[in-house]
Amino acid sequence: MSERIKTGLIIVGIYLIFLLYLFFVSCRFEQLEKNSVEEQTSIAIKLSK
Repeated sequence: MSERIKTGLIIVGIYLIFLLYLFFVSCRFEQLEKNSVEEQTSIAIKLSK
């Protein structure tokens, strides 16, 4: 393989890894936010009783 092709594949690989990382972080953040809202709702319900 030529040097240009190797360099291009490395750059594309790093870019894909970065995109997967961003996707994982955004999914994790949404899950934490959802759990936080559910926890606040359950606390509010307990306090209102």
